[in-house]
Amino acid sequence: MTLIRVLRPDVPEPSRAAMNLAPRRELPDGATIGLIANGKPLARELLAVLADEIARRLERRLERVWLEKPSASAQISAEEAGSMAVRAHIVISGLGD
Repeated sequence: MTLIRVLRPDVPEPSRAAMNLAPRRELPDGATIGLIANGKPLARELLAVLADEIARRLERRLERVWLEKPSASAQISAEEAGSMAVRAHIVISGLGD
């Protein structure tokens, strides 16, 4: 038998236990942001705007490291992921639509 779950926007959700955010370190001067474009149209432009906004909110200049996937279905290699993890303090990846 199939279970159908009905979500009702007119009924408030039950309260949830508070959660703590993961600890964050202060970004160093000259921090680097990694940007992984997923190969879709305008992905690079969207990530650039996001990086600009993050830099504006942090009130500092961020170096950029780009990784371009050939298509949305392509995966980055373990070497590319490792390189990005070593080089960047923040990483934004375009994962879907």
